Amino acid sequence: MKSNERPLTIIAAIDRIIEGAKDCELKMSKIKPSIKKTISYLGERLALTPMQTLLLSAFINYGDESYVEIRELASLFNCPRIRVISYQSDIDELCRRKLIRYRESDNDYVIPRAVIRAFSNDEPYNAQINRCENEDALFDQIATLCEERRNSHISYSDYCEEMEMILTTNNHLEFVKLLNKEELDPLDKLFFVWCCNMLINEDDTDICEIDMRRMIGNKRGLIRRLRESLMTGANALIENNLLSYSFNDGLSSRESFVISDKSKKTLLKSLIVASSTAPRCKDLLPYTKITAKELFYNASERQAIDRLESLLRPENFKLVCERLSNQGMRRGFACLFYGAPGTGKTETVLQLARRCGRDIMQVNISTIKSKWVGESEKNIKEIFDRYRTAVEHSEVAPILLFNEADAIISQRMNNAQRSVDKMDNAIQNIILEEIEKLDGILIATTNLAGNMDSAFERRFIYKIEFKKPTVEAKCSIWKSMIPSLDESVVNMVAQKYDFSGGEIENIARKYSVEYVLTGKHADIETLTDICDNEQLNKNKHIRIGF
Repeated sequence: MKSNERPLTIIAAIDRIIEGAKDCELKMSKIKPSIKKTISYLGERLALTPMQTLLLSAFINYGDESYVEIRELASLFNCPRIRVISYQSDIDELCRRKLIRYRESDNDYVIPRAVIRAFSNDEPYNAQINRCENEDALFDQIATLCEERRNSHISYSDYCEEMEMILTTNNHLEFVKLLNKEELDPLDKLFFVWCCNMLINEDDTDICEIDMRRMIGNKRGLIRRLRESLMTGANALIENNLLSYSFNDGLSSRESFVISDKSKKTLLKSLIVASSTAPRCKDLLPYTKITAKELFYNASERQAIDRLESLLRPENFKLVCERLSNQGMRRGFACLFYGAPGTGKTETVLQLARRCGRDIMQVNISTIKSKWVGESEKNIKEIFDRYRTAVEHSEVAPILLFNEADAIISQRMNNAQRSVDKMDNAIQNIILEEIEKLDGILIATTNLAGNMDSAFERRFIYKIEFKKPTVEAKCSIWKSMIPSLDESVVNMVAQKYDFSGGEIENIARKYSVEYVLTGKHADIETLTDICDNEQLNKNKHIRIGF
């Protein structure tokens, strides 16, 4: 890199490495010297070896995917999988540095959000356990780790190690001091912290076997030992009155548990007081943190969205709800946004929330379904329970967003025999029931409205179709995304290419990358090449995921 050149950002360096090193067969000897310099530069910034830098770049390349498999890296580098596996020690080092996470249940990897955020801000990621000033900050750290474990983004052994580090680093806090006095064995101690997090951060008071499985995973012996000791009362958590049996219909149940009053009044005293006066809902995205973005619609969509925005404004929404209630109708509003990918459905929800002053609770559909019997149904009930709590403690009702909801609003199976079909039907029945008694705003987005069950169709009071943009709308999108384009170029690309708004935004990113790499705006030929490649690569997998 020449001294007068502007240093590459981390993302720009990764982009250059991926573009120059794909199909290199994972051999440094087949990589051009200029790309090797970029690898060396990025390796120095991240304190990684050249091979670790190359592998990390490949993992980050798939950063928008849920999980990354070895076969995807092998495909990117055009080499046998065994060659990627031969560098397992380098991959393990990336895991040790927490730049990637290994999921032992499925033998694949996930990129932590914190890593993506750091690199997007052009900052190296340094995983460290911070010393907390109070119990609130402690349980913020605990919540992040528990969420990673709940989503299988971290192994059970890593979870145990990191939770112990959090507690050891913060042994000056009253919660940790009192917990250590109980002299619990490691499994009981970590499960109790898990249960405390359920209460403090998730407002979940019902502890059962499903929660043991969420923390421990597929280690059946540990689950059986913990479950049986709790049920028989031979566990220190019961003996020390940290957990107690729950009551159903006035009878004690030995299959479910709650945090005891003793725990609430001693270990969790400061947190329970804080939560009773100012309930915390970590699911909510504050509307003040949503970045303003200009969206362009076709005429019919604009009219429908403007009408919905007017309805969702707090002053109008309150009046409408009161009138519906006076007429004996349900107060809740369920809306459906449907149409092709990239047409702006999700971004429209975000901008509606921002303009109407409503926070958003976004549901990740992939985290709802579980292989454990009954857990998926519990997950969906918990979502609506947390949303009700958020509505109760919010001056302005937030929006509950089911993004890409195809999997949970599709047609129900008649005479379902397989357990997975029965589970899907049970989830759908719960959602239908919850929509009926909804007191708030639910918006679902889907690409496949044609597969929607008729029972859901009846319950969505507003249904807005998002179509591919017209030439006029595409011109507006092109101008907003790449203001430097001449009017003639804008008209040419708008008429020539049938792109959605999301695809145009993707092209604009690549156009910006060209400027970052060369210091000059791409000419018409380069822009046309980018557009042509976007058409050819719509279904391809290799891309930077930001």
